[in-house]
Amino acid sequence: MIILGLIIQILKYIAKQNVLDFSENILKDVLAKHGTPDSCKILSRYIEALEILSSSDDGRINEEFLAKYLGIFKGEIELTSFYRLDDIKNESSLYLVSKEYEAAPAHEIEFLMNSLFAYLNNPEESLANKIGVTLYMFEFVKPFDNFNRELSFMVCKKLILDSGVGENAVFVPLENIIVEPKFYSQAVKDIQKSRDLTYGLNIVFVPPYCIYNFSTALLNPLPPLLLSI
Repeated sequence: MIILGLIIQILKYIAKQNVLDFSENILKDVLAKHGTPDSCKILSRYIEALEILSSSDDGRINEEFLAKYLGIFKGEIELTSFYRLDDIKNESSLYLVSKEYEAAPAHEIEFLMNSLFAYLNNPEESLANKIGVTLYMFEFVKPFDNFNRELSFMVCKKLILDSGVGENAVFVPLENIIVEPKFYSQAVKDIQKSRDLTYGLNIVFVPPYCIYNFSTALLNPLPPLLLSI
C-alpha cells in the first residue's frame, strides 16, 4: 500500500507540472492502464517510464538514456528532435544589473550536457552532490523543449538505483519539488548568482522538498548514502 500511495502522490505532482486536471476517474484509468485522454497521456507514460526504469539495466547516464525516456514521454518510438534548438529569452533580465538567465543558450547545450554526464558517471562524487547538480543543470540548461523536469527525475532515480538501494527507489517522490516551483526556481537563481551548489543541496535536505525525509519512509539504506557529501 505504501508504494501505491507514493505512486498517487507522484501522479499528482506530474499532473501539477503539466497543468492537468487530476480527477479520481483519470487516476483510476492510469493505474488500471485503461485509455486516458490525450491531454493526460503524460501520466500513464510517466508510470510506464518508472516501471521500465525499475527493471532495466540502462548502463551509463548519457544521451541514449535521455533519448529513451524522452521518447516514452513524447509517445515517439523514434524521436524527431532532441536537444532544444532555440534560445529561451527572458526580457526582464535586460533591466537587471546582474542578469538572471532563463536558460542556457541553445548552442551550449550539448557541451553542458556532456559535462554533466561526465560528472554523473564519476564514481568519486557523492550521490547527494549528483542529485543536486542534476536538478540544477536541468532547470538551468533546459536542454529540451519539453519534459525537462520529468527527465531530471529519471536521472536522479537512476542515480539512486545505481547506488544499490533496490528497484523501489523509483518510487521515492522526488517529484514533490514541483509543489513550490517558485522556491525551486529561486534556488537555481541563487546558484547562478553565488556559484554555490549549497542551494542545490537544499533541495535534497531542506523543506519544502526534503527528498531525504520522503526517502526514509521507503528506503532504509538511502539516508546514509545521501549524507555522504
